[in-house]
Amino acid sequence: MSGIGFIQMTQNNGYTNKEMLHFIRVEVQDLHKRIDFLHEKINKTPTRGEIVGWLVGLSSTAAFLNTIM
Repeated sequence: MSGIGFIQMTQNNGYTNKEMLHFIRVEVQDLHKRIDFLHEKINKTPTRGEIVGWLVGLSSTAAFLNTIM
């Protein structure tokens, strides 16, 4: 029952399973660093909803001040 798939799965280009798992772990850590960088980059800029909220708040404050003066 050892077909071609079994041979391909057991051939790790000369690396042991421990070495292959280390390579995978390092790549996953790099991906996590990249994701954290992108999260920080996204969170630095205000969203469209926040900008619109500030504009609505300022315009309503201006309208309120205009009515009481």
